[in-house]
Amino acid sequence: MNLKKTFLVVLLVSFFVNADAQRWKKLRQEVTFGAGTTWLLGDVGGYKDVPSNSVLDMNFKETSWGVCAGYNYYLSKNISLNGQFSYLWLKARDASAKNAARLQRNLDIQTQIYEIGILGRYYFIREKFGEAFRLKGTQNDFLYGLSMYATTGIQGLYFNPTGKYIGATKYKPLSNIGTEGQTVAGSGIAPYKKFTLAIPLGIGVKYSLGKHWNVGAEYMFRKAFSDYIDDVSGVYYDNNAIIAANDGNQEAGLLADPANRNGDKASWTNPGERRGSEKSDDFYMTFMFTVSYKILKAKAFKPRF
Repeated sequence: MNLKKTFLVVLLVSFFVNADAQRWKKLRQEVTFGAGTTWLLGDVGGYKDVPSNSVLDMNFKETSWGVCAGYNYYLSKNISLNGQFSYLWLKARDASAKNAARLQRNLDIQTQIYEIGILGRYYFIREKFGEAFRLKGTQNDFLYGLSMYATTGIQGLYFNPTGKYIGATKYKPLSNIGTEGQTVAGSGIAPYKKFTLAIPLGIGVKYSLGKHWNVGAEYMFRKAFSDYIDDVSGVYYDNNAIIAANDGNQEAGLLADPANRNGDKASWTNPGERRGSEKSDDFYMTFMFTVSYKILKAKAFKPRF
């Protein structure tokens, strides 16, 4: 090979390498939509006989649903910043628990969560941008489109727990009732805030369907900085005082203490007895299937072969 041909080869290789290096900047913006399942790990329900408030305590009988939408911006080929909004519906019932005390307690909770957050992603299997070097029919064509990432960040959320007792047909908001004495004058128990923060930790996988479209799945585990996602944390309060604080509404007492078996309430639901555990805050999880679309910033260069 003479000097002229060598120079042309080096020039072409440099040209294509530089084009590939810059391609990700043309496709660094991405919008994502997802839908999937949710689980609540709190003081209500659970799977284990001895509740642990961990993934091992997840009860598939209490699976619910959620949706999300986000905007993802690549800071580099391996790192992106993701702004995300989620609407999640969580539920937990003592009736499906294996713990005898929780079965007798008989709480039935559903919680809506509106969540917004900023998360960082690190792609340990980097996404390939564009299709210029995706050779059809080659052995690794499938693996070419695969990428995986880990993610964490900070989220703010609004939650609104609701409850139901035996014989009721609708779930009722619980925070305004004060099921642990929060609305009783002179109780010294402050109402809990329905706004809190959460720390998410997750892992995701994406698969490229072309230059613009990706499909994927993401599992996310959140630690909330509140023990009241399910409205339960402390001890039972005087049920008569709760009813009086709610203008004599007997339903308030039933929602605070639905542990009714054949008309007889369990003795351990007396004032001061343990209703929940304030030792650990609540957790919740999601598993979402996602579809994402890359926004082409400008006309991307496409090498021709």
